[in-house]
Amino acid sequence: LDNLLVFAGTTLFTLCFGHSLGMHRKLIHNSYDCPKWIEHTLVYIGTLVGMAGPYGMIKTHDMRDWAQRQQDCHDYFAHRDLCIIDGLKQMHCDIRLNNPPKFVLEDSIATVSYTHLTLPTIYTVELSVVAVSFK
Repeated sequence: LDNLLVFAGTTLFTLCFGHSLGMHRKLIHNSYDCPKWIEHTLVYIGTLVGMAGPYGMIKTHDMRDWAQRQQDCHDYFAHRDLCIIDGLKQMHCDIRLNNPPKFVLEDSIATVSYTHLTLPTIYTVELSVVAVSFK
């Protein structure tokens, strides 16, 4: 039970504060103001979700938004299938367009290096897996 509570708590914290507040609301939409150290901390926590780094999340979000504005949006972006099918497609498939939209980072993001936020993630995830497997 203790392990389940730790898993649930850290998952909830990582998804809410890292992915939702850090990556999505702050980095992608810039919907609130905060000191840079808080932004970087929340974005780093968001990288622990494992979906992508900061630039990858922005690119994925922009691509999805662009695709959903098209008259004939592909199912990959429209999420018309059952949650499990959409989830499997998002995790295990990729889509390549003949004429993709041009991806340009805004100056406020392009001039900031987020590299220091993504490199430690690899080691954090590996250490977490090792710690869990030896417990």
